[in-house]
Amino acid sequence: MREVGDIFREVSQAAGDIVFRYDIVTEKFMQYSDRSELAKYGAWLSDFDSSMINAKMIYPDDVEAFQKLADRIKSGDVGTIEGFFRMRLHISADYRWYRLLARTKFEQGVPVEVLGRVTDVHDYMASPKEKAVGTIGHIMDMMGLSDEKEVIETLERYASKHKSDVMLACVIYDISEYNNVVCGMSRNKEEEFLINLIRRIRRNYPHGTLVCRAALGRFAIFTGGIESITELGDAVAGSMHELQELGIQYMDRLKDGDLGVCVGVNYEKNVCGIGHDIYDRAEQALEQALRNDTEKIVFYKKHTEPSEEACSRQDDSIAENAIRTIEKAEKKGYTRGKLRKCALKCMSDLLEKVGKLYGFERVALSVRGSEGYTEVSEWHGKAVDNIPDGCRLHVSGEPDIVEEKVTFWEPYIVNDVNSYPDSSAYGRMVGLSAVTSFAQAGFECNDGIRYIVSFEYYTQSHVWSEEKLNALNIIKYAADFCMKYIGE
Repeated sequence: MREVGDIFREVSQAAGDIVFRYDIVTEKFMQYSDRSELAKYGAWLSDFDSSMINAKMIYPDDVEAFQKLADRIKSGDVGTIEGFFRMRLHISADYRWYRLLARTKFEQGVPVEVLGRVTDVHDYMASPKEKAVGTIGHIMDMMGLSDEKEVIETLERYASKHKSDVMLACVIYDISEYNNVVCGMSRNKEEEFLINLIRRIRRNYPHGTLVCRAALGRFAIFTGGIESITELGDAVAGSMHELQELGIQYMDRLKDGDLGVCVGVNYEKNVCGIGHDIYDRAEQALEQALRNDTEKIVFYKKHTEPSEEACSRQDDSIAENAIRTIEKAEKKGYTRGKLRKCALKCMSDLLEKVGKLYGFERVALSVRGSEGYTEVSEWHGKAVDNIPDGCRLHVSGEPDIVEEKVTFWEPYIVNDVNSYPDSSAYGRMVGLSAVTSFAQAGFECNDGIRYIVSFEYYTQSHVWSEEKLNALNIIKYAADFCMKYIGE
């Protein structure tokens, strides 16, 4: 029996009608397309019926009907062999209606082969509701909601067919005015609106998507292969624009033609078990968007600690320990040189603790001196061990040039370096470094010394959250005290 992957690959290459031949003598099956460019394509299969059923190409409710057709083909039944069943040509594709039509060829009264054709008749067979289900991509119950078991199974399969290093995204749309639009509509009009809405959302995602309907006006998109947070953001923004245009079409049913759309987004690396978590996290982001009067698109923010107060206390203690260490050294009468070494050691330890606490891959501190900015301390995790120093993002160079690229007092965030503007004059060029995303902020101490803190990622894309940017406050708290010993 052929491997499942071979079955899908061979059948999915067929374009248009699938023409097949079954040799009764050798019990071999061959399918090929009748399109001229694929006329020579073909593959001999044994036990074609069980192979297709095992590969879940045939819709579960239609397996029995398909098996009866296969038995008639294998036995070389007399007359026209005809039947209808639902099938999908790829493991992530939707099931569609097909019609099989075949006749047996006889030689001297003995059946020798069966010739037939399989034609896509979905547009003729499917009811409006089935067409809506086909658009969504899996079973829906009688209320029009996605079947939870089917969604989970489909999502797990969807995640497993992507590589482990591929980023997956879940985007949940909550349309508060959905009920006001469909209220009073006929069933056909309501289903027409549903299909139009889903298509408008779906067309903005260039990669394969799975859609499920979690509530009356709530829809979730699962998509893989997103290369950057910018690409995902563009897709979400594009879909919001599409929904705005859709709302205008129903101005008579809506206040100001607004569908009341809020969006929660979660963007994760495809690791084992992420299929169970990615939706829950997107839902958390959506709940935050629903509570926010101004921000209608919210990305999921990972909390480093379960208790915000405990986290805050831990943050303060990290900075206070560095300050106390230097105060003790000062009381002991350390020379200026020794105090500078002590302050640098404390800041180095501080960067390491902050980096590990918040999950950064590299943290660096640069100080402005008479000859410009110089990186005086840095910490990096194992993820950066294989990144050459020359490919790391160093903040150094002429003060005017550096400070033109860094926002003082407020963090400057780059989620995707592919969208970062030209930075050839800014220390190390971002375009020539291996950094994927970073956040930086500049500060000035009471004695006038300026310094810049940089948080960096090299092996993963990252969306910054307020919690992670709290790390700036920790370093500023300690640096404001330490900088008088480190600066010139």
